[in-house]
Amino acid sequence: MKTNKIFILGMAVMLMIAATSCKKYLDVNQNEDLPSVVPPKVLLPSTEASLAYSMGGDASRYISTFMQYVTGASRQFYSYNKYSMNEEDFNNLWNNMFADNLHDMNSIIVFAKDHPGQYTAYDAVAKILTAYSLSQCSDWWGDVPFSEAFQGFDNLKPKFDSQEDIYNSCFNLLNDAIDSIDYEANTAEDDLEYPGDFGEDFMYAGDLGLWTAFANGIKARLHLHLSNNDNANYQNALDDLTAGGLTSNDDDAQFFFTDAASSPWAQYIENRDDIAYDGFCLQSMMTAGDPRYATYVDTAGDYWGVGYLNANFSAYTAAVPYFTFTEQKFIEAECKLMTGDNAGAQTAYGEGIQASMDRMNVDATEAAAYLASANGTLVGTQQEMLAQIIYEKYVGTYLQTESWSDWRRTGYPALTPNPEGVISSIPVRFVYPTSENVYNPNCPQGSTLLSPALWWDQ
Repeated sequence: MKTNKIFILGMAVMLMIAATSCKKYLDVNQNEDLPSVVPPKVLLPSTEASLAYSMGGDASRYISTFMQYVTGASRQFYSYNKYSMNEEDFNNLWNNMFADNLHDMNSIIVFAKDHPGQYTAYDAVAKILTAYSLSQCSDWWGDVPFSEAFQGFDNLKPKFDSQEDIYNSCFNLLNDAIDSIDYEANTAEDDLEYPGDFGEDFMYAGDLGLWTAFANGIKARLHLHLSNNDNANYQNALDDLTAGGLTSNDDDAQFFFTDAASSPWAQYIENRDDIAYDGFCLQSMMTAGDPRYATYVDTAGDYWGVGYLNANFSAYTAAVPYFTFTEQKFIEAECKLMTGDNAGAQTAYGEGIQASMDRMNVDATEAAAYLASANGTLVGTQQEMLAQIIYEKYVGTYLQTESWSDWRRTGYPALTPNPEGVISSIPVRFVYPTSENVYNPNCPQGSTLLSPALWWDQ
């Protein structure tokens, strides 16, 4: 089965790479030698691989630079470290997310609709991944195409839905998926053909219970994003987790790469290597005596060399996480704090730190000492305790995109913009890419790295 998994992943990635270089969003030539309909059992592994490359690639590198997880040291990333970016820099990520990932997920949903009752589980998984991917894009760009997207030549110029409408679409997709999984659990058959075999689902091997937990976790994350709009969303997020979120690190939603198809950070270090693994996060960890530091940065020269990313992030077989038990615990901690349950917040906060330590295989004695220090106890005003929670979440979700959303909505951690920056502040959004500005007249005009602010960030 392992050989089969590696072969399929290798094929999926090769197909993904071949497609990416020549696609434009909703404007591609049709190759009559390619099949017009690809069955879900073939499309899902490729889609999962493609999404992992997007999330662990440009998305992670750009946002990790903004959030001072890493420092751009030379070439393009030296400019990015100074916030010198334009619409050309976002073409690949936009096209990968829309023309590849979201398009292929939509194809699975359409296929399932055209074969009622036969692909219920695939349909649910595709809807969960669509909600995840679409929410990421909206959190980066704001208004994006969805309701009129993915129609091919029938509509080459889809409208851009508001971010509020996108969020509503994400909640609907997640609720539909959870409902259909509940239905699937009460039927005799599972249309993910070989449950427990990673050949068709590289993330959860067809475990629909784990897909439901992931869906509830994403609902909690999105409700938390909306807490500035309506503080009732703190309780909404807690209700999502009560409905059934992740139960341990073993449930993390993530995609593992293989030696045959290596991880994005491994490829980047091997081929580009213009990022330094230093910045506010790592410096703060050193100051705090955080035992996770040596699991983030290679201090012994065991993999790429001293000072590079530790193998936990940079090995050929490293995972790209989408949503983790660590993040979930910090969501719980924040929501309990902001709804007046300080004791519950303290418990979830400690469990979040412990989950992060365990995820990095930190020595139990060192982890216990960190938790027993001032780092492990919430103190002060509500805002001071919130700052502690967000800081530990920032450390615990190293290199992940969610920290940017946390920083934008709370102001924590308190980062200082690069004094050499071409703009005075850390970017709060991506700009729309050239491919959209040129080909779609519905694309909003005039976006910069600082404006307009996202709907939930106003």
